[in-house]
Order: sequence, then C-alpha cells, then structure tokens
Amino acid sequence: MTVQTRRSSLRVVPAIKILLLIAVVSAVTIAVGSKNFTGEKGSRLDVTNNMISLDQGFSTAGLAATATGTSCSGNVTFTNTAGNANTAVTTGDITYDVQANTTSSSPANKCFTVTLTLTSNTGVRANYGPLYIATSASPSSGQTIDCKFDLLTTVLPPSPFSFQVTIR
Repeated sequence: MTVQTRRSSLRVVPAIKILLLIAVVSAVTIAVGSKNFTGEKGSRLDVTNNMISLDQGFSTAGLAATATGTSCSGNVTFTNTAGNANTAVTTGDITYDVQANTTSSSPANKCFTVTLTLTSNTGVRANYGPLYIATSASPSSGQTIDCKFDLLTTVLPPSPFSFQVTIR
C-alpha cells in the first residue's frame, strides 16, 4: 500500500462518519408543541394610611403554608425583619404576592386589612383574604411584609383578567 492510498482512505473515514451522523439525525423524530400563556388586563393597588405597596406578581406555590395574619389580634406586625402574611397555601396552587411597606409617616399601632379581588374576563369577581398586618408603636420607614394569597386553583383565569389589591 502506498502513502497516497493511506491518505485517501484516512479522508474517506471522516466522510463516512459524517454521512452516518446525518442519517441518524434525519431518522430522529422532532416533536413540536405549543404552550398557551395567560396575560392580565389590568391591576390596581389601593393603599391608604401612608403605606406603600409593591406588586410581586403571580406564581405557583412551591411549598404549602398555614395561614398567618388571620385577624387583628393575630396580625403580622411590621418589624426590622421582613414578615410574611398569607392565606393557607397549597403546593401547586397559583398565588399572588404583594409587598406592603411602611413609610416615615405610617401610623403607629394600626391594624390594616389586605384584600385581593380578581375579576375574570366574564366579569365574575373572586375575593381573597383578608390578611391582617399591623404597625408597631414606633414604625420606621422601609419595613416590609409580603402578603400572599392562594387562588385555590392551579391555573390562572382565562385572559384577559384584572385584579385589585386593597390595603386599608
């Protein structure tokens, strides 16, 4: 065998490997699917008494949680450590989260109610809560409580829908 023949056969082997790879890839079934996404139509945050709120959005609950902040006497109080108030949460359910924040002029020793109203595209309203949060005797600006509502379902309502959060 000559040097020229060996070089030719060495070039043929990679070409055969490439052709086999193309044949294997061509034989593979590629699945194509679709995924529907839901959007919201609008949102409204009503906050009184010198408080601020921040929409944290909708998500799927990764963990279950027992209800906290279920009454004014069993409220979640603002402190220098972030707090959590929530309805009973079931793993896998859709939840809505809003963060309530104190300001330098938030009233002292005040209990607030936090409610969520979700309105479907057909106009049907569903109310969640209330959750109860409260300021201490000397609230300071920037204290936070995350308020989470379980929507008691694993899917968002059909789009479009709207929601309103009220903190009073």
